[in-house]
Amino acid sequence: MHLKDQSSDETTAWNDGYAMQSTSTPGVYQFTLKTASLEDNRKFSSAYLWYQFVATDKKNTNIGRSKVMGDVAVSACGSNPEIELPPITLPTGIKLFTPTTFVK
Repeated sequence: MHLKDQSSDETTAWNDGYAMQSTSTPGVYQFTLKTASLEDNRKFSSAYLWYQFVATDKKNTNIGRSKVMGDVAVSACGSNPEIELPPITLPTGIKLFTPTTFVK
């Protein structure tokens, strides 16, 4: 994930990622983002949250990626909002294991 200013091409750096939690439906995962946890979360008064889903195997090797999406708008306000990304269904043949860890 990272932020892109709505009024320019300026962006923050991509983060190292967050593990998604499995839901009660097999192959469906979700994640709730607290914008306060994003680096430079107050750099822009209004920004788009760009994100990408990355699937890894048990050895934490990347085995698949979604396209980069930037369909979430974030605006500065009195507090940092909590954003719930919609649950995703993994493409056939890609499996995630819980917990999924990321190596920095």
